[in-house]
Amino acid sequence: MKLNVGCGHKSLGCDVNVDLFVEATAHRSLDADMRVNTDKRLEGIPNLIKADCIYLPFRNSMFDVTLSNHLIEHIDEPFLLLKEMKRVTKPDGIIRITTPHKLSHNRKWIMHKHSFNFGWFIKAFQVLSIELLGSKKNYKYYPHDYLPLVRVPYFIQVTGRVKK
Repeated sequence: MKLNVGCGHKSLGCDVNVDLFVEATAHRSLDADMRVNTDKRLEGIPNLIKADCIYLPFRNSMFDVTLSNHLIEHIDEPFLLLKEMKRVTKPDGIIRITTPHKLSHNRKWIMHKHSFNFGWFIKAFQVLSIELLGSKKNYKYYPHDYLPLVRVPYFIQVTGRVKK
């Protein structure tokens, strides 16, 4: 089974989707018009559960795959979120997190409480006994004061396996 933590308006093909804001998720939708009333329940998200994303309402070792897409930067205690994701993931299960990179222009968005680089995840994975399987960066080009365009890491994705 797959769990999507902080699903927002996308299920990512997961069996169970969890979000605190199931009534309105425009704050996480890049294409949402923030001037309109978005207080309506999400449509089309299967198995959507309203829950605090830091303390997941599931038993230990329940999911084969646990995903989190653009959530960890919004959480007061990101390490606790990662710890909870590990708790609900089976041994040898996969954890995948996507977040803006520390150097991204997105990192300064008013609703982001943290920004991350690979070093943070490497250390957190070591502490939690999660084997780092892979990581990737998505780059974007931005205009700069002195250079025409600068290539900057935009999003990062880390994938780990829960050790037995």
